[in-house]
Amino acid sequence: MKLWLLKNIARFFSTQEFIYNLKRVDDNLFKIEFKDSVFYLDMTKGASDVFIAPSLLMSAKKYNAPFDVMLKKLAARSKISDVWIDGNNRILKISCLQSGAYKNTPFFIQFEFTGRYTNVILLDEKGFVLEALRHINQDKSSREVRINKFLEPLEQPVGALEQEDRELNDIELFEMLKNAYSNRLQKNLEVKKQILINKISKKIQKLQETLDALPKEEELQISADELKKNAGIVLANLGDIQNFSQEIRVKDFFGKEVNISLPKECRTPQESANLMFLQSKKLAKKAKNTHLQIQNLEDKIRFLNQEIVYVKNITALQDLIILEPKKSNKKIPSKYEIFFIEGIKISIGRNKMENQALLEEAKADDIWMHIRDVPSSHMIIHCGKNKVYEEVIYKAGEILVGLHTIQVGNFSVDYTKRKFVKIIEGANVIYAKHQTFHYKKPFQG
Repeated sequence: MKLWLLKNIARFFSTQEFIYNLKRVDDNLFKIEFKDSVFYLDMTKGASDVFIAPSLLMSAKKYNAPFDVMLKKLAARSKISDVWIDGNNRILKISCLQSGAYKNTPFFIQFEFTGRYTNVILLDEKGFVLEALRHINQDKSSREVRINKFLEPLEQPVGALEQEDRELNDIELFEMLKNAYSNRLQKNLEVKKQILINKISKKIQKLQETLDALPKEEELQISADELKKNAGIVLANLGDIQNFSQEIRVKDFFGKEVNISLPKECRTPQESANLMFLQSKKLAKKAKNTHLQIQNLEDKIRFLNQEIVYVKNITALQDLIILEPKKSNKKIPSKYEIFFIEGIKISIGRNKMENQALLEEAKADDIWMHIRDVPSSHMIIHCGKNKVYEEVIYKAGEILVGLHTIQVGNFSVDYTKRKFVKIIEGANVIYAKHQTFHYKKPFQG
């Protein structure tokens, strides 16, 4: 982060009256909202930066650490008193006033773009640490960053300083910060896309292996018929078979001698015949349902292939973060495709069975979404009675459209509470009291 650029950012920030919102949208990425503009501050160690994105970046999770709680409490709709740079240090300092019901609370926010010690620190009016993105103990640095400890000012750099000192007007500053976002995309987007595509491809490979390993319907039916025939032969020869027999040689219905293996767990020939009839019925049923298993697996593979197409066309890093599989301690795979926006869980059905199960399991106040007049996935925003911001619903609908196999066109996505959706048959529904978002989907290839 160049010192002269940070000075220009401080100058613009000082012209703003209020911070309307300040929060994390990624582990080290902060969004600061003013009346007519939004800035993003990347506080990654050794790679800090400030940029402006062409559209609002959505977070995958909601941050509720003590630092984030304090940040929300102090910074939301806080009045800006002053903004400046700490001498020749790359530290952006914002003096603010939070107006409460009973008192006004002055505080400071420090964005420290200082290499390995890059940090965001909240200070009280006397300079004591209220909270920090990173707490730094004495064993790591002589300048401690600990709650209720006075924050020592950083020593001014000695030696050669930056020679460049440019003053930018607002248009030039905005253009430069937009370019910073473009450069950020060029560096990271394709790499992160490939990582995500590789993860999806592994899912496809596992599903394809399961599909290839499924027994054929004809083979299952032949096995079922063979078991049924042998069970009948056993019944016809009960008097000639000893208890606890496992291999027998008896005559079939045509007087021909045949060898039959009996179930090891059975004691009597009658038990063996009964179990063989039962196993035959199960195999026959499995044979009839094999085409459903094949269809479900093929639908999941088709969905994931479309997800790869969608990922290839993503233009925002945050959208990739939203779609990234989340680490889970559960060994049982998820029933549906799941992602998170602002910490809100969102599920999407990948085939008819999943769509139906999703409808049946959703709570009354969850939000249901579907592309109007198009056979497609059902989506559920698992929010219960909690409020969901319109931006979250819009982004969810955008992803729903993006994951649809139709490559181009205008789409309308209807959404309503699950309790206003009535299941007619399977995953076919009628619904009421809905609202609609409209999307234009460019060609995806």
